Amino acid sequence: MKVGEHVFRELSRDLNLELIVQLCKELAKAGLNVGMSDAKPAAIVRHSDIGPLLITVDETGEYFVWREGQCRHPVIDPAGVARIFHNTLFPDRPERNDS
Repeated sequence: MKVGEHVFRELSRDLNLELIVQLCKELAKAGLNVGMSDAKPAAIVRHSDIGPLLITVDETGEYFVWREGQCRHPVIDPAGVARIFHNTLFPDRPERNDS
C-alpha cells in the first residue's frame, strides 16, 4: 500500500468515526439505547423488538446503512435516522427534543 493510500484510509476512518459519534448523540437524544462498536466505526442500537442493530457508514461516505445495507439514510441528517428509529420503536411515544 502506498503512503497516500494509507493516509486516505486513515482520514476516511476518522471521518466515519466522527459521523458515527454524531449519530450516537442523536440516537441517545431520541431515547434509544445506543453504543459504539470496538471493531469498526459503527453504532449499535439495542432494543428487545429488534435485538442489536449495527449502523455503519457506507463505502462512499454518503449514507448511514443498517440491515446489511437494505436501509440507508444520508449522513448529513443523523437526526433523521434517530427519528426513523424512534418512530419505528416507539410509535405511541412523542419524540424527545433535548437539543
